[in-house]
Amino acid sequence: MNSKNIALYILYSILIAGVYYGVGVSVRPLILPPSFIAPIWPSAGIAVGVIILWGKRFLPAILIGEALLSMSFYQFDDLIEKPILIITYIAMLVSTGIRCLLGAYLVNRHLGKSNNYLTLESVLKLLLLAGVIPTFISSFISIMALASNGMVEENTLLINFSTWWFGDAVGVFLILPIMFLIFKQPRTVWKPRLYKTVIPVAITFSLLLLIAFNFKYFEHERLNEKLNDKIETLIDATIEQYSSKHPAYDWIPNEQAKLEINKLFTEVVNDLIIIEGLGDVHFIISSIEKNRKIKLFESSNNSFKEGDWNSHERFKYASNEWQLEAYATTEYFYNNASWLVWWLLSIGFLFISILGSALLVITGNNIRIQDQVVIKTKEINELFSILKESEHKYKQLIEIQPVIFWRYIVGEKKLDYVSEEAVNVLGYSKEELMDVELVLDKMFHPNDRTRIIKEFYKGIESKNRFMLKYKAQTITGEEIWFKDFISSKIIDGKIEVLGLKVDITEDQEKERKISQLAFFDSMTKLPNRVRLMEYLRKFIDKAKKNDMFGASLSLDIDRFKVVNDSLGYYFGDKLLIQISKRLKKVLNKHDVVARVGGDEFVILIGKQYKTIREIESKVNKVIKKIQINIGNVFRIEEQNIYASFSYGVSIFPENSQNATEILQQTDTAMYFAKAQGTNSVSFFKNEMKRDANRRLKIEKSLKIALIRQEYEMYYQPIFNGNKEIIKYESLIRWNHPRDGLKTPESFIKTAEETGFIIELSEWVIDNVFEYIQKLGINNQPILPISINISLLQFEDSGFVSILKHTSNKYKINNSKVILELTESIGIGDFEATLNKMNQIKKLGFKIAIDDFGTGYSSLNYLTKMPIDILKLDKSFVTKIGRGISDDALVETIVLMAKHLKLDLIVEGVETLFQFEFLKKLGCHQFQGYLVAKAMSIEDLDKYMLGTQID
Repeated sequence: MNSKNIALYILYSILIAGVYYGVGVSVRPLILPPSFIAPIWPSAGIAVGVIILWGKRFLPAILIGEALLSMSFYQFDDLIEKPILIITYIAMLVSTGIRCLLGAYLVNRHLGKSNNYLTLESVLKLLLLAGVIPTFISSFISIMALASNGMVEENTLLINFSTWWFGDAVGVFLILPIMFLIFKQPRTVWKPRLYKTVIPVAITFSLLLLIAFNFKYFEHERLNEKLNDKIETLIDATIEQYSSKHPAYDWIPNEQAKLEINKLFTEVVNDLIIIEGLGDVHFIISSIEKNRKIKLFESSNNSFKEGDWNSHERFKYASNEWQLEAYATTEYFYNNASWLVWWLLSIGFLFISILGSALLVITGNNIRIQDQVVIKTKEINELFSILKESEHKYKQLIEIQPVIFWRYIVGEKKLDYVSEEAVNVLGYSKEELMDVELVLDKMFHPNDRTRIIKEFYKGIESKNRFMLKYKAQTITGEEIWFKDFISSKIIDGKIEVLGLKVDITEDQEKERKISQLAFFDSMTKLPNRVRLMEYLRKFIDKAKKNDMFGASLSLDIDRFKVVNDSLGYYFGDKLLIQISKRLKKVLNKHDVVARVGGDEFVILIGKQYKTIREIESKVNKVIKKIQINIGNVFRIEEQNIYASFSYGVSIFPENSQNATEILQQTDTAMYFAKAQGTNSVSFFKNEMKRDANRRLKIEKSLKIALIRQEYEMYYQPIFNGNKEIIKYESLIRWNHPRDGLKTPESFIKTAEETGFIIELSEWVIDNVFEYIQKLGINNQPILPISINISLLQFEDSGFVSILKHTSNKYKINNSKVILELTESIGIGDFEATLNKMNQIKKLGFKIAIDDFGTGYSSLNYLTKMPIDILKLDKSFVTKIGRGISDDALVETIVLMAKHLKLDLIVEGVETLFQFEFLKKLGCHQFQGYLVAKAMSIEDLDKYMLGTQID
């Protein structure tokens, strides 16, 4: 190798290492919590591409680039304290080498160096061999190397490996095809495909980054706001502890107050952090004296001090000043960070890589078609030569080709020639295909006819070869796509036009399917959310330009979950398809209807109006038509299904000029309508957003209350005919720091609506089981205790497992626990309900039906369910003595329970008259204020000992 070649090799190596390093560093902004692994690693694609294109002699350049990246991403200062880390970094360099060498070997071995990747099969094999397999091995080596030295925690190994592998693989998927387009030989094959592939990918890539960085900004703000909340919590807890020692009336000097608070921060703050659940944050607490910081406390856990995941706050108290600094830890990110941004980027980059691969296949097919055209054109030239020797032989050769040849003399009424293939493909006779007027009138698709004629004569006037792409119709009405390659020349003063038609229907169908997948819902064939946003932006722009008003409607099927749960998802899907057909039938052709979620549709009103009143009137008319049409029964495989919508409406640009906000507003309005009952309509108002935020705040308060241990368990006695306590019912209370003791009626409904009831119910189960265990440990009598189970908790897939786990945890006798279920438990999938109840019974628990007689009930279901107890609702008890029919109804229920051999507990017994009346009917178990209200454990102990309760 001469000196010039050596210099070029060094130069190219520097460029490769620099590009590898630069691209790797540029990905840094995409590294997001909680994984802190990039959703795409383009350098992986660069490394594999370099080795495939220019050989393994450039492996040192790749490894140098990787070493520079490692120095940028990892703390090499740690090598001084922990030299063994050098093995970890060497292992990561080895994994990089394995990734690119193995990828290049597999590709060259199984696909060959000269492969131009013109087919779907070859492109898929390229992605598998270069991307999936090598990155799996290299990712595994890298993660295990980091884990061996504690740089990756054991409990996050799987997720870190998966995300690392995903990022590397997507990096290869995206970058490798682009490198081939730019550098691979021969350029005659790759250059025509470059811009058709790279430009769409680059635009989509840029849009994704723009969206992702916006999401990242809001995620960063949210996490730092949570850090700030944790500072506030620590400050409040510290002041509360200080205040508990020094009430407001107990004044002490400011200097003494400072010393005591400093002592709290120095000696007690670790305990406060544990109590308040702040252990996933690294705190530094300093006292500020004369603008000088004196550190009082620093957490022992590790943090991200070098980054911007932190929050600072100074606060003054008792004329003194302190500063609290909060830094995020790894645990903090896993507890609080959302995977939304990471998955948005991951799926986005995967989509872009799929788009790039699809375009590579499409352009490859075009190259193949062009090659075919070149071949056919060559054959045509040869055929023209043969024509001079023998016209008959020429026509014979023409007729056997799988393309359509034709010749036309401009101005004539008939074609001069058309090959027999036209008859085979289009179905018309040879005579009909020779007639120019008939061809224009019948063969060409009506939508393309005018354009074809215009472009045809324009191409002839240019005297250049040109191509027409259009849709034609066969004699049966079937649509076929053609590419018609046309040339013209003047012979004896007349313009002779020669054409070659190639059937590209299959390629057009592939393009159509790609578009269908990108912009339309696969089930209903309606536009999806992406396409809807395009329409909505156009509608908003039109409204702003013309000073008009438009409307967006969000439609959500009422009780759709009941259809899925009772009949199955098959019927649910069929219902969605039929509803979409009816919506399209009802709406105007200018209206747009899209499916944007499971059972949610959005309609954009096509016509716009000058006033808000007019557009609201139009919306109400459209909704009325939909209600009438949807109100008719849906017949699906011998099943009659009835459906209705809840409607949310937002007027634009009155409410907003932003398409995303408009859709959010229609959703908000729809949820308000849903709360009003089926078939309800709600127009968006700003108050709705405030109400939604208020509900979110309540939900947050419920969760904080659980963290702060503000919930307490109360127990109400259940007594027999001698007023002796025989059971208890556990009832939750919220000891709110500001509002005092709250009963379930004030917060349970919100907990059920937000789904928090599942977590709250688990807390109740754990609390009651622990109480039963303590009774046993203290050798106190253990009476059965009932627990109220919400329908949402019962339907949760992990409910039975929770019961098993908690029972094993506290090692209690399960027969001492009664699970109270609501009467509506029989609605929906009764077989699944029965199966779950039987599982509960096998564990030894008893089952009660609570508030019997107030809701859905079926004697048939009661006889099949493995229940032990009926609890008669107190509404029946309050009516005792008011009328014969009311008393008779209670007596009937008592007799029914006896016949079914079920225990009956009567709720709401408050008077002696009610008590004696029920005893005469044969009732043996009662619950109510006649004996005792619900009591805390402390008051219950006093009550059992006969002590006066405060």
